[in-house]
Amino acid sequence: MAIKEEKEVSKLKLHRQILEGVTSPLLRLRDKELELQGKLLEARKEAEILVAEARKNAVEVRRQAIEKAVSEAEKHYQEEIEKTKKEAEKIRDSVKEEIKQIEKIGETNLDKAIELIMKIVLPE
Repeated sequence: MAIKEEKEVSKLKLHRQILEGVTSPLLRLRDKELELQGKLLEARKEAEILVAEARKNAVEVRRQAIEKAVSEAEKHYQEEIEKTKKEAEKIRDSVKEEIKQIEKIGETNLDKAIELIMKIVLPE
């Protein structure tokens, strides 16, 4: 695309050189048309540069957004893992406490249970 534009610009410059010094209204009109075409080509070229820069910037913004999203997701994941570990530890502690209470009740009632079993198995 750039080679085509360069050819057009050089073509326009050549026409302008040919028309220098000529004062016919049609030629002046053609000269103005050529001038505007040159400006249009320059504006188009600048627009293409801006679009290319915008695309490049968009890619960078997207990359940064993805990096940030991954970082935030990892952070959230680690926080949830820590919460889950704390909850699991609380449950373990709770279960340990329940086991201790059951063992204590079992020890307290062990003598009574043995006595009851003995009466059933060995009737007097």
